[in-house]
Amino acid sequence: IVPLSVADDLVGGMARVAWRKFRPFVEDERIRTGTQKSWEWFQWLAEQLDRHSQSRTNLKVGAPVAHRDWKP
Repeated sequence: IVPLSVADDLVGGMARVAWRKFRPFVEDERIRTGTQKSWEWFQWLAEQLDRHSQSRTNLKVGAPVAHRDWKP
């Protein structure tokens, strides 16, 4: 299991944008198939990232700047 903060730093922005773009397709697919299982965990991840984000990156500060002093 990956801590949410790590997931947010690594894929948070992409996951949120992807969910916003895929959401209409997913909702149509759920209606068409009669199941709420399609993309359920991707939706969950995007919603949790929105709710609990503490990332040091944003649209103005990317990872190369926010984590400039990172050391292994």
